[in-house]
Amino acid sequence: MMTGILEGEKGQAVGQSLAAGYGQAHDMWGKGIAQMMGVGSVQQQQNQQQSDANYQAYLQNRMDPWQRLGYIGDAFSGTPSGQMAMTMGTSPVSNPLSQALGAGLGIMGAGIASGYMT
Repeated sequence: MMTGILEGEKGQAVGQSLAAGYGQAHDMWGKGIAQMMGVGSVQQQQNQQQSDANYQAYLQNRMDPWQRLGYIGDAFSGTPSGQMAMTMGTSPVSNPLSQALGAGLGIMGAGIASGYMT
């Protein structure tokens, strides 16, 4: 009877050891899956960025003839359109008479404020 108990205890120890080993193997498997998913995510991002860049190049190449025609049309008509209209602008023209008048009024206002002119 004693040998049966000892053999049962050995069997229980072996079972517990196998269960612990299975638990460790399962944890390692789960970590491996998580790592592969992380690598896959990075690869997916890189592939998506490359696809986006390819698509933008495709669109640019597709629109290139139309842009060239627009520039040629601009050259003949003298009126900018599209991107040319966005980059061109007007600068304000200064009038020397209005600048002198403004300076004189400023000096006069400073004199009144200081009490020299009443």
